[in-house]
Amino acid sequence: MPSIKISDINRSAETTKICPPGNYPLRVLAYRFGLTKDGASHKIELKLLNEKHQNQLLENLIFSLDALPRLISFLQAAGVPIPESGELEFDRNEMFQGKTFVDLLGLRAWANVFIDEYQGQKRNKVKTWLTEHEKLPRHIPDGNSETNHPEAGTPF
Repeated sequence: MPSIKISDINRSAETTKICPPGNYPLRVLAYRFGLTKDGASHKIELKLLNEKHQNQLLENLIFSLDALPRLISFLQAAGVPIPESGELEFDRNEMFQGKTFVDLLGLRAWANVFIDEYQGQKRNKVKTWLTEHEKLPRHIPDGNSETNHPEAGTPF
């Protein structure tokens, strides 16, 4: 017999809550690496928390020349320094000499959020990252919970 955990129901409600369009502080709760649907480019899928309305949304940062401006604007909005040379690395397992590691977990940035409708479902999405807005400090977990440990993240 199929079953579902109550925590999954609660998590689903968090991700489907909709907030009005506007500028909001967003925080990276979790992330995972993957490929775009066509398999042509690598991506990082961010799970974000709208800190004002406490709803969650997803953002894909794609590693292609066409999508590079969006990735850079996210990093700039989050106050991540972009080096003039070398490489940025997002996977702590791939850190080598000459690469600058960027820890995404806990980064916070202002974004313009809108309501998108896809296959009859409404959801919030990031329209643009606000690079000229105030820079927010990284969220530091309180350390009282196992799920607040930076390595644990929040599951997708």
